[in-house]
Amino acid sequence: MALSIGARDVHLWLAPRVDKRDSESFCRDVLSRYAARAPADWAFERVGEGKPRIVDPPLPLDFNLSHSGHWMVCAVSGGVAVGVDIEHVARKRDVMRLARRFFGAAEVEALEALPESERRSGFFDLWTLKESAVKARGEALPPMLNKLLFAIEPAASGPAAIATGFAAGDAAGSYLLLDPARDYRLALCWLGEAGASPNLGLMHWRAGEAAVAAPFALRGAT
Repeated sequence: MALSIGARDVHLWLAPRVDKRDSESFCRDVLSRYAARAPADWAFERVGEGKPRIVDPPLPLDFNLSHSGHWMVCAVSGGVAVGVDIEHVARKRDVMRLARRFFGAAEVEALEALPESERRSGFFDLWTLKESAVKARGEALPPMLNKLLFAIEPAASGPAAIATGFAAGDAAGSYLLLDPARDYRLALCWLGEAGASPNLGLMHWRAGEAAVAAPFALRGAT
């Protein structure tokens, strides 16, 4: 039985990644759960700066795919543009050097104000938010990194607040930060109506099996 998905819905599918070739077969299988179309029969085209789009979709669907380390994620929406990014935060990178090169001045200042032990996580929060925003819009990443600006305000309880400010471009969109697994950060951008947030469904993917609800931790939202 096909899964139903409405115009305000976004489903996030998380799956282990063993081989680089896993991503496309994973994506095709996920999409076939929404329509009576075999995984091999989905056709895709590239739009903008390379965002994949379904050719002749059988129903309103948009999707985006990301992978890092041992995990991959597929975001599926009911036709609204969506972007997703997952990053392995334990990778050896000089995050402050990258931040000073690519981020806005206020973002760098906010990272420098964090205890040194928290800067890596803070960097990847911002990076995944930026990449998800760029992917949702079908734009190129490098030129937009210091134009898509974010601020994250920690909360005593519940999800943190994400503030957005754009040096250029469209500021519309809803953003979510999640912790999908230990040492991983995930961000979602949903370009629905201004001021609205998507209805989020979270699930683990297993080939040939029904979806299983995934206990992702929601860290921030706007």
